[in-house]
Amino acid sequence: MTPLLKTSRWLPLLVALCCLAAFPSCHRSVGENCCFADEAIQLYRQARYDGRPTGDPFRDSYYALRHALDSIPFVCDTDEPYAYHVVGSDDCTSILAKLPGVQMEQGWQMCVQYKGDINGNCYLMARRGDSVTNLLDHLEVDFTEEGVWNAMMLDMSYGYLPCGWHGCYLKMSIIFDIEEILRAPDIQHASKTDPLGELREKLSKETVEINNRVRILDADHAVIEAYCWHDWHGLYINRIQVTRHGDNVTFQPSPIKDCQILIPYDSTVQF
Repeated sequence: MTPLLKTSRWLPLLVALCCLAAFPSCHRSVGENCCFADEAIQLYRQARYDGRPTGDPFRDSYYALRHALDSIPFVCDTDEPYAYHVVGSDDCTSILAKLPGVQMEQGWQMCVQYKGDINGNCYLMARRGDSVTNLLDHLEVDFTEEGVWNAMMLDMSYGYLPCGWHGCYLKMSIIFDIEEILRAPDIQHASKTDPLGELREKLSKETVEINNRVRILDADHAVIEAYCWHDWHGLYINRIQVTRHGDNVTFQPSPIKDCQILIPYDSTVQF
């Protein structure tokens, strides 16, 4: 045993340093989740948010939403490890201005809340005064392709908001081209076991037509086909059933195990 460890007065300091290493406390935006490498995140942001419209309204709305969510100042609470809280006001209603076809019911705001303890996720919610409830209950949606798509992205926001520990298993990205898989922040999980070289080689051999779309079936029903990436399943098509209820909608996504897997992948990362 070294003289340092023999000296009991140093032990509290060593314990504190170990705790800080295990549970870093700092102001973090969404992209700087504890799970992701900062350098990779910066590359991802530069590649994705260049400010130029792509000509695809679904893609432009998705990028705008991710960019807006990345700007929310979160703090990781060390008293409740990996519990995330917004610094200042958690009113996110202004984000809806970037998404055509969706708005909050009069008198309601959109806020973000963390649910869970060490294993949890952040969710976009509806709030009026002290009442906080499901976002879709008070989100007014134009029953158009763009309105339905934008409402779906908001409903799935837990997949790209900050998460804690086992909550990371819900991380996902919507994908618009194969190369984008390598820029998605979620794929940085894989960098712990795969420096992306093997994945890049695998993707270079794949020919997959990606076509995110919404089909309006009738006045009250629609189907969304969203191409999603998940670190433990790969690239898959999530077929989501949409039902209209007056000014609101509900979604019934397919469990991943029932989805069509286009490019299977397993990062092998375990939490």
